[in-house]
This record gives sequence, structure tokens and C-alpha cells, in this order.
Amino acid sequence: MESGRPRVAERLRALGPSGPPYRAGQALGSGLLACACFGLLGAASAQALGPSGALWVVPSLGATAVILFATPDSPFARPWNVVVGHVVSGLVGVTVSRLLGPDQSVLATAFAAGGSVTAMMSLRAIHPPGGATALIAVLGGPAVARLGYGYVLHPILACAAAMIAFAWLVRQVGRRAQPVSD
Repeated sequence: MESGRPRVAERLRALGPSGPPYRAGQALGSGLLACACFGLLGAASAQALGPSGALWVVPSLGATAVILFATPDSPFARPWNVVVGHVVSGLVGVTVSRLLGPDQSVLATAFAAGGSVTAMMSLRAIHPPGGATALIAVLGGPAVARLGYGYVLHPILACAAAMIAFAWLVRQVGRRAQPVSD
């Protein structure tokens, strides 16, 4: 009694993991590269800004590390996508935050998320963590608000560029694939 529709088991399988399986060495190597990258970013921030500078390695960059070191051949790992996606999203988030102010966080998150998607698509710079970069600009509290557009320069631009440089350097020593570029 086959109705032509997928059975429940087939539908459930479709919800499972996708993509090729990773070998343990690949997973460990990618994790170690992300660890090294953030260790260097944190050390550089602490050196430049003092001990509290390590706090400016923002959460959206963690998602960037997953893309750069676990899926380096992804279009989202292209240098243009990483840098421009984060920067334009940061600009959108700061602009929305300044226009709407801290009392409009629900509306601000909506406009920051939607605006960052629109901007990244318009610039052909889709980088999913950029959406979080925009949200951090509106939800980051007084410390991020005080930075204003400076938030876009450091930590966003500085750290995104440093991560791309680190991924490129790793490629040059032959350990991992470089982020894809056109």
C-alpha cells in the first residue's frame, strides 16, 4: 500500500546529518586551528587594549571560525563574504541602534536582522554570522553602544581580517584548504 509519499522513517532520516562524514583527525585539526586563531585574536586584543580587550572577540566570530576551519570550501568562507558580510552587518546594526535607541530592542533586532540580510545579499557577501554581528550591535548594551561605529572597526573588521589572514597562512603551510575565492 504505497501512496507515493515518503514514509515516516524516510522523512526522519532527512532530518539527520548531511554532508560527508569527517574523520577524527579532520575534526581535531579544525578544532585546534579555531583554538589557535582565537588564542591569537585574544592575545592581540589584550596586547592592544589591555586585559579587558580579550572580551572584544565577539560571539559571531566563533561562528565564522566554524565556517573557516570546518568548511573552508564553503562560499561563506570566501574572504569577501567574511569581511564584507561582518562589516556591512555591523554598520546596519549600529545604524539601527542609533536610530531606534535602547528602548526599542524588539524593533531594533528585527530591523538589524532584516537589514543585514538585505545588505549582505545586495553586496553578494552572504556570511551567516554577519546576522549575529548586527544583533550584537543592538543588544550588546552600553559597552557596544559607546563604541558606536567604532564597533565596526574593532572588533569586527580587525578580527574578521585577522581570521582571514590566519586561514590564508594555514593554507600556505599546507594544513587546510584556503577559503574559496572567485
